[in-house]
This record gives sequence, C-alpha cells and structure tokens, in this order.
Amino acid sequence: MNQSLKIQLPYHFIDFDKTIVIRSSLLQERLDRSRYFPSNGNRKLNRLNVGCGSYLWNFLQEAETNTDLEDRLFWKNFIKTDIFSLRNIFEFEQFDYVYCSHVLEHILISNIPLAVVNLEYVAKRVIILVPKGEDLHSQIYNDHLTLWLKDGLAINNFTILGRKSPINTVSSFFKL
Repeated sequence: MNQSLKIQLPYHFIDFDKTIVIRSSLLQERLDRSRYFPSNGNRKLNRLNVGCGSYLWNFLQEAETNTDLEDRLFWKNFIKTDIFSLRNIFEFEQFDYVYCSHVLEHILISNIPLAVVNLEYVAKRVIILVPKGEDLHSQIYNDHLTLWLKDGLAINNFTILGRKSPINTVSSFFKL
C-alpha cells in the first residue's frame, strides 16, 4: 500500500467567500447534504445539482435543475452535460445554490480549478461535498483520481501490492 499523501495543489483557486467545501465521511454525508443544501421552504430558491447521479438516496434532495454526464430518466428538469460546460449553458449566478456531491474526486487534479471556477460562475453560493482524502475509504477506489486533504489536493496513488485497486465506486453501490 502506498500511503504517501503529498499536497500537489493548495486550495488557493477556491473563492471561500462563495464556496464551502465539506470533506465528510460516508456516514456524515447524508447529514451534511440536508444541512448545507437548503430546501425551498417558504422562499423560492433556484438550485442546481451538478453530478446528480442515479443513486436512490439522491432523489431525496432533488434540485430545480439537475445535471450529469449520463441520461437520468427519473430526474425532473434534467440536462445532460459535464461540469466543464456549465458556463456555456447557464448564466452568471443564475442559481442561488449549486450542489456538487462526490464529483470532484473523479476529476484529474489539473482540471479541478476549472471545474470549481465553472461552479462558482453559475451560482451565488457553491456547496462541494467530497470524501476526506486522508480516509482509507476515499483512497481505495480506483476512480477517485484526486484526494481532498485538509490543506490541498493530492493525486490518489493508492496501490495494493504495487497495483491500482480493483475497487471502484460505480460497482460498489446499488444504483437505479
């Protein structure tokens, strides 16, 4: 196992006046989602969920607009797109909130600043939820390319006996 976690990119590219990054454990995620992604309540909010996915529990927090790389038949107001095309589709601060849960760890470290800039462009407030990079749970997945550590980003170099882990998030959870 390779456990050397060296920060490759500090968080200087994030506008922390606009963006909150929540590095949570798997069990903490559900609480964080309901705490930081406000529901409409009495006020009409315009929310965007980037990377809505197809997991059953994601439907509990469906936003007014939902995006993902693949077609999602069950989502209302769905747009098939990637995080790098948001500026081409939406206007500057068109949304009150953008919620991006467990997407950015799947992006190459060199592309993350552009992804975050796109999120910040389309919304007044941005909520990014990623797994804690220091947790083994975050590192074992072969499709987690980037680890979100306390002080910055690192490349996920986790190996088992010198080889990349055979485990990935796509085959690890029940999906619709």
